[in-house]
Amino acid sequence: MVERGWRSITKQSEAKPSESQHWMDRAKCKDWDFKKHGDPFFPASPTEAAAADAKAVCQGCPIAADCYLYSLDKKNTREHGVFGGTVPQERLRTVRREERRRRRSEATKEDAKS
Repeated sequence: MVERGWRSITKQSEAKPSESQHWMDRAKCKDWDFKKHGDPFFPASPTEAAAADAKAVCQGCPIAADCYLYSLDKKNTREHGVFGGTVPQERLRTVRREERRRRRSEATKEDAKS
């Protein structure tokens, strides 16, 4: 069984023993006691209210920006869980906005060629 939350994403850093310190190792959530406190990073409901505990852990985390960017790069983390203090709806809005910006930029370049 694959555990959710921090433990599921740290498997990637465990696979890279050559790195002295993976960016995820500096996360505030790294030492979260899942047995004692449960898993706020993958709440049953994707709402802001359900993610409040996880967002509180993410607040002030030294790698929140890296975590957020990581989540945008991966489909499974983009659509599920709290990463970098954001819920899926927030990340999907960002992805959609960037996609629209990219399409407008490409259209502008095509118009300039004409």
